[in-house]
Amino acid sequence: MQIHKDKIVVTGILEEDPFGYELKEPNEMKRACYYLFNCFEYAETRMVSVPALFLSRSRYEEIKQQAGSCSLCMLAEYLGEETGDLASSTELAKVMLGPEMTGELRLCSRAGSGWSLQQASYFENASGGWLLRMSAEPGRDYLIAAPLTKAELCCAFYEWVMHSTPICTPE
Repeated sequence: MQIHKDKIVVTGILEEDPFGYELKEPNEMKRACYYLFNCFEYAETRMVSVPALFLSRSRYEEIKQQAGSCSLCMLAEYLGEETGDLASSTELAKVMLGPEMTGELRLCSRAGSGWSLQQASYFENASGGWLLRMSAEPGRDYLIAAPLTKAELCCAFYEWVMHSTPICTPE
């Protein structure tokens, strides 16, 4: 999906199934978001009982590589040492051990004469979902993990697009 000042374009990336079309109406954008996230449920506002976690991205990557050979207790302990929050780290560890769905979002935007890259990942299983917002620039080493359902992620992305694109803003 390419979001420009004057248009939104959705294109296929598979050579055997290429497609491309321009979105012109807010309802088309909403359907595209639901399709991209494979989510067709409305996100209810909820009170989050698990806080976001903050840790080093490089350390998270090391822990993630070890996840396949760790028990839940060990993985939660490793994460807890980094975050200072064992309870929330345990919730994150539950999803890290057996994600049923994963995805990645990369946002590139024009910043002066160059490009700015922002990166996020999402994974979930029956115990919950987590959005990981991470540094994309060399020398910046952070990761913020926030509990989030797929429906909440889809709605948040849709709202961001609707507010950042003049063609989607109702007149």
